[in-house]
Amino acid sequence: MISPVSPFQGIQQRMLDLINLRPEEQERTLLLFSAYTATTMGILWLDVSSAALFLGQYGAANLPWIYILSGVVGLGLSAIYSWLQRLLPLRRVLVLIALLMALPIIPCRWGLSQPDFVAMTIFGLRLWIEAVYSFNDLNVSVTANQLFNIREIKRAFPIISSGAQIADMISGFSVYLLLRVIGLANVMLLALGVMLVGAALLYYLTHSYEHAFPDSPRHQAEDLEHHPLRPRLQGSIGAYVGLLFSFFVLSQVLLFSTEFQFFNQLELSMEVNQIATFLGIFSGLLGLVELFSQWFSASRLIEKEGVFNAALLLPLAVVTLGLLTLMASFPFFLGGSALFMGLICLKFVDEWLRYTLVTTIRPVLFQPIASQIRATIQSLVGGIAEPLALGMTGAVILAVLQFGRGSGLTIPLPLARFFLLGTVLLALVWVGLTRQLRSRYLDLLVQGEGQGLASVSDADRRAMGQTLTEAMARAQTVRDQQYCIELLSHIAPTEVAEVLAPRLSSLAPPLQRQALEAMLAHPQPKFAAAIRALKQQTQGQHPAVFALALRYLWLVEDSQDVRELIPYLQPRVDAAVRGTAAALMLRFGERQERVLAMATLRKMLVHDQERERVMGCRALTDATYMESLSIYIDKLLQDPSLPVRRAILGAIAATQYSRYYPALFQALRYKSTRSAARRALVSLGDEVLPLLQTLGLDSFQPHSGRQQAWQLMGEIGSLAALETLVRSLAPAWGSDRQRILAVVLKIYQETGVRRSPLIDTVLDRELGRSGLEQLIHSELTLLAELLAAQVDLQTGLVAGLEADLLARAVEGAKSDATNRLLMVLRLVSPVETIQAAQGYLTGSASRLARGLEILDHTLTIASKKAILILLDRRPAEEKLRYLSLTSPNLYQYCPLSPRDRLRRLLDLRHLLCDWTLACCFHVARANHWSLASEPTLALLNHPTGFVREAVLSYVATASPRALQSILPLMQADPNPLVVAQVNHLMATYNLKG
Repeated sequence: MISPVSPFQGIQQRMLDLINLRPEEQERTLLLFSAYTATTMGILWLDVSSAALFLGQYGAANLPWIYILSGVVGLGLSAIYSWLQRLLPLRRVLVLIALLMALPIIPCRWGLSQPDFVAMTIFGLRLWIEAVYSFNDLNVSVTANQLFNIREIKRAFPIISSGAQIADMISGFSVYLLLRVIGLANVMLLALGVMLVGAALLYYLTHSYEHAFPDSPRHQAEDLEHHPLRPRLQGSIGAYVGLLFSFFVLSQVLLFSTEFQFFNQLELSMEVNQIATFLGIFSGLLGLVELFSQWFSASRLIEKEGVFNAALLLPLAVVTLGLLTLMASFPFFLGGSALFMGLICLKFVDEWLRYTLVTTIRPVLFQPIASQIRATIQSLVGGIAEPLALGMTGAVILAVLQFGRGSGLTIPLPLARFFLLGTVLLALVWVGLTRQLRSRYLDLLVQGEGQGLASVSDADRRAMGQTLTEAMARAQTVRDQQYCIELLSHIAPTEVAEVLAPRLSSLAPPLQRQALEAMLAHPQPKFAAAIRALKQQTQGQHPAVFALALRYLWLVEDSQDVRELIPYLQPRVDAAVRGTAAALMLRFGERQERVLAMATLRKMLVHDQERERVMGCRALTDATYMESLSIYIDKLLQDPSLPVRRAILGAIAATQYSRYYPALFQALRYKSTRSAARRALVSLGDEVLPLLQTLGLDSFQPHSGRQQAWQLMGEIGSLAALETLVRSLAPAWGSDRQRILAVVLKIYQETGVRRSPLIDTVLDRELGRSGLEQLIHSELTLLAELLAAQVDLQTGLVAGLEADLLARAVEGAKSDATNRLLMVLRLVSPVETIQAAQGYLTGSASRLARGLEILDHTLTIASKKAILILLDRRPAEEKLRYLSLTSPNLYQYCPLSPRDRLRRLLDLRHLLCDWTLACCFHVARANHWSLASEPTLALLNHPTGFVREAVLSYVATASPRALQSILPLMQADPNPLVVAQVNHLMATYNLKG
């Protein structure tokens, strides 16, 4: 039951919607946001102050030394970070790092008060600040990855990372005032205080959500050298981590390169006091823009465009602004002033997009990595990438400056153009790297669930065949060898003779028989010598093997004398050999030989012994026509012997005797003859496709028979069969569509890449992309209608046994519609990827998030947003609200009364399963609701008995007068339960039949 929403809860929900956050995420987000804001604010106060001090003391030309030495310090901190994870649980490491970032402020404050140590302190303070920036970001990223899953983090981390923008605004607009009012020394103490507050909040958060963090340090910081996933690290995970490392290195190189050029232009254009004031105002305005972007647009942009499209915005913006600045800096345009303005704009855009988009997606990129090693890899990549980038950038800048001095190039403008051109080229490299990272990201998500729906390529089949050949050579028991022969026949039917022919003479008789049956599927003349030797070896000893060998030789050798088969027709000859000889004479003999064979078969078909009749029926498979023997078929179909009945079904199919095709379909109904009937129908191929389609779409046929009809089409597997299957998808609804989809997908699975192009061609020709999207649209609409039914029936306080049954039926219908939706998605997207996503969707919240992430990066259809909303695990009313907002063309939810919602469900009766329809009428009867006459009368003719029974029960309550005219028409109902109900109601109303 849905509880009423208070005004405060309504306002709170609207606020959460505004910032794209969910109620269950708000506490974790707020705590981590507060901790990050406090820590960043302290660092920024120190940063702005130390930047002005450093430029005044050393100048921008010495910034490269800061970059190089900060890289060394960062590598040392990274080593400490990894070492601490081996000693302490992760939650303690996070708090300890937060404290270590704040503690050096105390000696720096003392150093600035001592004239002899001022220069050293300024250098050391700047060095420390450059190094701890990355560890503050790393700390919050690792914490967020532990607290949120892959979908939650996309919504929560933009809010969390906006703490940097809040800190930017507060520190930017306040630093000038604070420096004037309380002085630098006290500003440093204030920074220490707020950083300690951030550490305290982080301590509270990690202990309040202790379950999200591992208790043992070994689980998070285990040495990768001995980690059980090390082999996988050397494969796809290793490649992905390498790309991640390069991604973050390039990101930081671009940051430091832009920063150097920005500070260099400030030094050339402003005084020290002006720089400090400008930086404060610049940071404040930048923080304001970043804040609004983070809160109101970043998460929505990432959800709409995807992680990697959002990541590409920064390098593309750098390329565009960089090239425009370069062109404008030449004398015939704006000259040197263009560089100053261009680099300010570039710095602004770089900071804006970096801290609203790139920083937001940073923890998301680590989500595909296994949780056991994620924090370790994140700390290694994050701890090494930025220091390495710092060092590389510093070294390159120093080298360029030194080269410029050595070559006499000391003019600032050409050097500035050179650095800007290098930045543009690096941004282009970053674009290419991001595209590679995207492909690996999706592969790794899919790999986490396994390869999903397996497909077998030609190379796979050859490898499997080779493996089975080796296994058969090593097999010690007859059972193992039988299993190997069976698998070889299925995997490599055309090559099976290559393996079996040389081994025939050494096999046991049961294995010889199985091997010959497999080889007869594709007889080849080159094995005739081996078969002839086997025939001589088994003559008079193993008649079944001899008969198969005889048949094989006649099929592969020319110019044989049919008269040589006549002695085998004698009654004393074993029935297997006699039947085979008669079949061969029917096939290859002249009229006189065929007459002899037919006479022999007549005797066998009416013989008292079961084996004689069975072998006679099998021999009929070679008859060119059966008219002369048709008088025996009816009797053989009713034969008390099951093997005889099975054999005659095969003969009907082999001779394509269409008069008796109904007997094949009749045999499908009985378990004893079902397998023989299936083999017979499959052997008929395209000839029976119209009959199978009619059976599959006939709603009055049993469910099992309709299911077998579609399965048989899949087993036939011809182009015409595939076309029939795909063509039947649109008119089929509900369970019929699900059966057809299962068959088509099974063809994908069994035939693999060899047949995928064929299936894709058929899909394009019969349905096209628009047709497949229409199927998706219909399933999404049904899901939305079922969600609306759940909400409206619960809101209307409908209760009772009937209501509970309907609620469970609607939930089951939702599950079926979801399965069909995912099946159709496999036809428009890579099969193994959607299968992997489906495996994730049924698990925990974290696994569900990974499944949705796979779909988000795989689907390229217009209804992707609606799919992600409906498959997510959130309250039904929330799904409907978001669906109405984001996909109004698909579904617009309007609350209805329970009665009207039930009527709406009955309008969709063609989409609902039988049990759901029956439950609708039981609920209407129990609550005395009036329903429309059209669906009521239509469902009195429903093929399922319990649906008709439910409708009758409803009519008996809602309209007794109409019932009296209906009951006489239903006395001949095929369902005995319905007939009993009709008789009971007629007796109740004193009606006569």
